[in-house]
Amino acid sequence: MTSLRFIDLCAGIGGFHLAIHQVVGETAECVLAAEVDPELRETYVRNFHASGLSHAYAKHHASAAQDDKFGDLFDVYGRLRRIHGDVNDLLDASGEDLRSYADGTPLVPEHDLLCAGFPCQPFSKSGSQLGFGDSRGTVFGAILTILRARRPKYILLENVGNLEAHDRGRTWETIRRSLEDVGYSLAWTSHVKSGGSGLLSPHHIGEPHHRERFFVVGQLKNSAGSISDSPFPLPIRRSDKAQVAAGMSSDRLDSILDGTGPSATTKLSHQQKACIEIWEELLSWISAHEEVRREDEASLIPLPSFPIWGWELDPFHAYPNSPPQDSTEFPPASRTELPDFFGTRDELLAEYQSLGVVLPIPARTWARPGGAHPYEFMEQAPQYARRAKWPRWKWRFVSQNRKWARGLWSALIVSRVVSPEEVRDWLERLFLLPASFQKLEWNCRFSEITLAGKVLQCRPSGLRARPYGQIPALVAMTTTQVPIVSHAGTLKGYRHLTISEGLQLQGFPRRWHLPIGESPMHDRVKAFKALGNAVHVGLVSAILQKWAIKNRKPFGEPDYGPNSSQDLDGTPSM
Repeated sequence: MTSLRFIDLCAGIGGFHLAIHQVVGETAECVLAAEVDPELRETYVRNFHASGLSHAYAKHHASAAQDDKFGDLFDVYGRLRRIHGDVNDLLDASGEDLRSYADGTPLVPEHDLLCAGFPCQPFSKSGSQLGFGDSRGTVFGAILTILRARRPKYILLENVGNLEAHDRGRTWETIRRSLEDVGYSLAWTSHVKSGGSGLLSPHHIGEPHHRERFFVVGQLKNSAGSISDSPFPLPIRRSDKAQVAAGMSSDRLDSILDGTGPSATTKLSHQQKACIEIWEELLSWISAHEEVRREDEASLIPLPSFPIWGWELDPFHAYPNSPPQDSTEFPPASRTELPDFFGTRDELLAEYQSLGVVLPIPARTWARPGGAHPYEFMEQAPQYARRAKWPRWKWRFVSQNRKWARGLWSALIVSRVVSPEEVRDWLERLFLLPASFQKLEWNCRFSEITLAGKVLQCRPSGLRARPYGQIPALVAMTTTQVPIVSHAGTLKGYRHLTISEGLQLQGFPRRWHLPIGESPMHDRVKAFKALGNAVHVGLVSAILQKWAIKNRKPFGEPDYGPNSSQDLDGTPSM
């Protein structure tokens, strides 16, 4: 069959390239690759070498040598030295046409498929969300220029899940109309709330990685026809398949985890260990209470779906909504009422004193005679509580936490699972941790009430717990949020993911090259930054197989891939 010629823009570590090779095989021919990050460009070359890119460039190496910007792409034998950098450098000075070699040949060759995971930070919830106002947002403009000039039959784009919702939908509307104006029939993974079938994540195809992304496929109307059927794999996420999907993800994670214990680069910090131990202690109390009260469902304490904020678990930390920071008195002398469900200050004191709840240190309560001065109290509070005005969602979380805490401590003390002194001791130890470790996000509904065997992640919003087999998205901006796992399913065996495990979670072979740092710890920083920005190879492969580009022989089975245990030492067979 005729080879599939493709270009790989914003190429990263080669996820699109590898997926196309898996599905199409040796007939796939990458004729151009570009990546703005110099370390990723070097990594891309190490992974694919000359055989991974077309020798169609070789005949231009002599004339290209006259061009300072592109003269060293190839050696005298036409072998790849490096790939292109900024996608905008592929355009001429006007930005409206392609740049050419010295002999007049356009720098971007003819191709059948354009792939691009164009920069996500301008549209990401974790970024500033500047969209096209961010300089990185102009990469899409360069892509449009290439599409107009070369008119490939097919396009495949990937971005963050927030792209469709960014700027109230106006950003995606601009992108969609621009592509359609160039002449493409499109299909995309629309949000469920927008009436679509939902974004795509590796866990939708049985992988243990939860990372929802926005995909767009396009076909040039004149040559490839319209997209009549969905080109995307059907997600395994419906209720009747949920158990099957969970089992697939757990088995797959078992095959990825290497069984090693903590190492110098994967061990947890003392504060992370203390955070896990303190929250596990609370969960053990709740679990013990369930055993005691198993026959009385009304007295059980369900773990909440909202984030648990430790500061709000101390009943004597109650303070009014929207603290009047500019007031000379806080709370106002005339105010004796706390939020409605707490009742008056005297009622609150009476209730907890009847249970024997121990008061906190004076500096952290004003809700009693002789307590701290209001401003001294606020200096002890977490940052979110010091704001003069709170948004509605924050007050809802605060209210939910206070109400849950009231029922929690009453139930545990009445059932004699813990003593009032133990409650106070636990709270005091919790408040010694950094503010982000004083929060818990329990995303393990119907799971055993313990952190043992769960997938954990230390986030700014707190310690997040997920069931085994559900690895959260790898974050490109920091390694402090690298997921925490325990192959043995015990609290003592917890460690951060290894680089090899991170590669396999993103669908790459475990010996795929990644940027190299100055030390093992620096290697991790660079590796997880690259992995956080990469496309999931298995998910792209699944899209290509489902899409099965029209007018072509159906895609074959991959010869190696994300589910393979094969090691790749060097270049894959291209």
